[in-house]
Amino acid sequence: MHVIFRKDSPEHSGNRILGIDRGIVNIAVCSNNVFFNGKSIKNVRGKYAYLRKQLQSKGTKSAKCLLKKMSRKERRFVTDTNHCISKTIVNMP
Repeated sequence: MHVIFRKDSPEHSGNRILGIDRGIVNIAVCSNNVFFNGKSIKNVRGKYAYLRKQLQSKGTKSAKCLLKKMSRKERRFVTDTNHCISKTIVNMP
């Protein structure tokens, strides 16, 4: 994926290029040696995977309702974490 982002800054420092590598262990690694750890996301996904396994084995109507609720909650957490990381990258000096 190739994304170009331009940001006007008060001081003119020339064109700087920032490369970002996305991964599993580290969510993002920037070319200026800034690492964003994915440990919190990995822990939350592990917790929800365990709960999902327990609820799927039950198979009741209320368990299915809880599975939907948990899925939305996990998705919101991951989306928020990714948003916070991207905001931090964009606001880097």
